[in-house]
Amino acid sequence: MIETAYVSEILGGSVTMLTSSALDGILFAVGVVIGLCMRGYHAVQFGVVSTWVSMMGLIEQTWWRLGLVDILLVARDVIIESIFAAGRMVYVSVASVAIEIAYAAEVVIRSIGVLVAGLSSQAIQRIKHQLGAARGNVEATGQTPRAVAIDASRAWDMMVIGGLCIAPALLAAPGMMRQGPGTTRLLASIASVCIFAYVGTKRLVSVVQKLTLKRGMFGYDINKRGTPEGEVKVPEAAGLAPGCVYLVCLSILQCAHLLLGGERAKEWALEHNSAMATIGFAIFLGFVDDVLDLPWRAKMILPAFAALPLLLSYAGSTTILVPRPIRRLLGDESDLLELGWIYYLYMFLMVIFCSNSINIHAGINGLEAGQSAVIAAAIVLLNVTTIVATGSYDQADPSIRSLSIPDAIHRANMLMKTLGSKSSVALKAVKEAERLMAQNDAGSQMHDAHIFSLCLSAPFLAVTLALMAHNWYPSKVFVGDTFTYFAGMALGVAGILGHFSETLVLFFLPQIVNFLYSSPQLFKIVHCPRHRLPKLDTETGLLHPSMATEKHYNMNLVNLFLRILGPQTERTLCMALLTLQAVCCMAGFGVRMVLSGRWK
Repeated sequence: MIETAYVSEILGGSVTMLTSSALDGILFAVGVVIGLCMRGYHAVQFGVVSTWVSMMGLIEQTWWRLGLVDILLVARDVIIESIFAAGRMVYVSVASVAIEIAYAAEVVIRSIGVLVAGLSSQAIQRIKHQLGAARGNVEATGQTPRAVAIDASRAWDMMVIGGLCIAPALLAAPGMMRQGPGTTRLLASIASVCIFAYVGTKRLVSVVQKLTLKRGMFGYDINKRGTPEGEVKVPEAAGLAPGCVYLVCLSILQCAHLLLGGERAKEWALEHNSAMATIGFAIFLGFVDDVLDLPWRAKMILPAFAALPLLLSYAGSTTILVPRPIRRLLGDESDLLELGWIYYLYMFLMVIFCSNSINIHAGINGLEAGQSAVIAAAIVLLNVTTIVATGSYDQADPSIRSLSIPDAIHRANMLMKTLGSKSSVALKAVKEAERLMAQNDAGSQMHDAHIFSLCLSAPFLAVTLALMAHNWYPSKVFVGDTFTYFAGMALGVAGILGHFSETLVLFFLPQIVNFLYSSPQLFKIVHCPRHRLPKLDTETGLLHPSMATEKHYNMNLVNLFLRILGPQTERTLCMALLTLQAVCCMAGFGVRMVLSGRWK
């Protein structure tokens, strides 16, 4: 049976012979088209001239006869002559077109005859020789037509997913360009580093893929067991490539932030160092887990050690803004609450959860990298929109538009001097000025925090999309625990140091639901097998929910979706889970928008 590639070669050779043998016919057809255009031009010219002559004759005869009846007779004669002229023009045009169509048909028939005559025994031998060379190239590269089709499908899926992840943030590009010159240059540097991160990761993954295979670090895709794809050795620990590129990008952006961010950027030097140390430690521990294959209990504890650099070097505030309902309930007018060590405990637990949640919510091709990319895209969008909103904070807040900070301070001082320090009007003016200064300072801090978070999240999104190009269904590499630890830690650090950990919890809603649903198995209340992956039906190619025991299904979102949606292909199931992740991120933006100004 002739494969698709060989049929393509036959068609290509036939088209080449048709082009070379029918060149004269094509040139003749071009001449026919030119002839048609010329004949049409002459026909139009004939009609225009006939009309002009008829109108002039009508005017001339009317001038000489000067009578109504005569004018009607003259008009009748001219109209009749014009109709005959138009008829002759249409007849000539139709005849000309018919003749040219006959000539064109003759050209086509001759070309087909030349093609049939050209496919002689010598031409067939030439095509066979080309097919033999093509077969040798396919065997040398190992690229079958099916593999080529799979790569094309994977590339198309990645183009769509990458476009959906990047497009929302690009909509805020005009607002980003209106920032100050230093901020604009810093944002341009971030964009450039992201391009480098994507290209570098995509190439480095191929290098790591070869090295891990050489060292015997590979596995088999359990979701394809019983098929030829299930016997293919798939390299593991491919997350090492994006992790290394990401650390290089963080080093570059740290220098760019300090050089272009102004005096306030220097205050974030310690946060840069703690982020690099924490994420680098997570990559190292993840790679150790891939090499040594640690048990689940050890995997739960390892991120705790990776979080230590973040906790030891954290120099930010440990106060939180008390929600308004709690303030009314306690009858306390203070809106700030100092948590102290409790805030450090919260950061510690948050980082541990983020790292393990990516690792737990996994099991099918593209899911680990896909969910990380969607969350990272949501964080980038949050950073970009907040930077645009707080870049010119004194024009952004409606409460500040009516009165600037210098005017408010001057007004408060004048009222204090005029009315005295005990005047209620003067005291109210002072409180108004203090409120405006606090709001402006809060906006400035929020602006700087989200710029720092963008330095962490944008390169992560770039390296993750590059990794997905290899990990998407059907996967050519396994990301391993190296990537899951790295991804969870990077996202957690970006949310904590960017001071939007509450919104980050909303972005991680599917992971929270998966963790709560999986808790009975994770804590050995219900039997938990080593792999809780779905079961493949080799006849249909569909995944079915797997059983933990004879009566209980494995408890995770992957199997729950299969129970709700029915059997699915691995690609469709991953798409459904990523859609849920995107919907939860959009819901997080909605909840943040609704509660902003009401909850706090």
